[in-house]
Amino acid sequence: MSDDTTIEFLLCNPLQASAPGSGECSSRRFGGLDVVVTPLNSTSTVAILAAMPGGYMAELDAILRSRGIRLGGTDIAHWILCRDGDQTAVHLAYISADREVPVLMPWDLLSDEERRRGSRIG
Repeated sequence: MSDDTTIEFLLCNPLQASAPGSGECSSRRFGGLDVVVTPLNSTSTVAILAAMPGGYMAELDAILRSRGIRLGGTDIAHWILCRDGDQTAVHLAYISADREVPVLMPWDLLSDEERRRGSRIG
C-alpha cells in the first residue's frame, strides 16, 4: 500500500467526516487491493462503538456489501480516519484474499463477542 496513488487517495479523501455508524465511506480498487476509507467526526472509541451496536464486523460487512466488495476476491484495507478538532486517530483493518494470511483488525473497535471469536471472519 505504499503506491503514491494509494497514499494520495487516503490523504486527499474528499468525504467530509461523518457521525460514527452513518456508513459514509469511499472506496477505490488498486489492482488486487480494495481500499475503503471511512471518515468520522469523533476520535472517541466509546462514541464509535456506541454507533455500531451490531459490532465492527457487522458494520464492515454492510460497508463491503454496499460497495460490491466480497471477502476473498481482493485484499481489503479499511481505514477509519477519525478527526475531532485538532485530534486525529486512525483505525485499520486488513483482510487478505489469501485466507492463510493473518487478519489485522482494529481491536479497540471490536465488541466483546468479536474479540472472543478472534480473527475468524467470513
